[in-house]
Amino acid sequence: MPRGVRIGVLATIIGAWLALSLALATSAAPVRFGAKLTTDTQPQPALWCDEPNDVDPHPTCTWVMNEAYGRPAGGHKAPKAGTIGKVRIISCTPGTFRLQVVRQVPGTDTFRAVRNGPVVNYQGDPQGCGDEDDFVYQIESIATNFSVNKGDRIAIRAQQTGALRCGSGGDHTLQFDLPLAAGGAAMAPTDDEGCFLLVEWQYKP
Repeated sequence: MPRGVRIGVLATIIGAWLALSLALATSAAPVRFGAKLTTDTQPQPALWCDEPNDVDPHPTCTWVMNEAYGRPAGGHKAPKAGTIGKVRIISCTPGTFRLQVVRQVPGTDTFRAVRNGPVVNYQGDPQGCGDEDDFVYQIESIATNFSVNKGDRIAIRAQQTGALRCGSGGDHTLQFDLPLAAGGAAMAPTDDEGCFLLVEWQYKP
């Protein structure tokens, strides 16, 4: 085989190998939606669901993602049907919430909880985001096993949460003072927050 032909064949093999490696790496990347979390995603101190009121007892409410931090173009909605294998969270403080899968009723401003997910207990950043803050934030990953349909939204049911990043206002998160009940009636939000939920869901491969 002439030398030029051998070089051409070798180049073709190397090109095919590189293309296959890239395809395998891409296919192995986890599929996620919700907040795009990195270790420099700064959370904020916990808020009660009826802030700015400061009267106990604070009611439990449902917080529904209406815009995803770092994924503004529809990243708050499930891109496909599947099973959620991990929930990723960034928070300054420890806390607990019940995951909920929420769906908007087409053509309306109402929402319903189609199912409840597991109760999640999270530890929060070891630095606490206080005076000792090192500006590197821990991403907690919790194993789960629940299903979503395309277009479903991330929601949590809690009295308070530190899994928030607050900005300049807007309706990044919708609030339902009477928590949405799984399988219950559709409801309109009672309020909205200019804070993003720092919650990300990852599909099982």
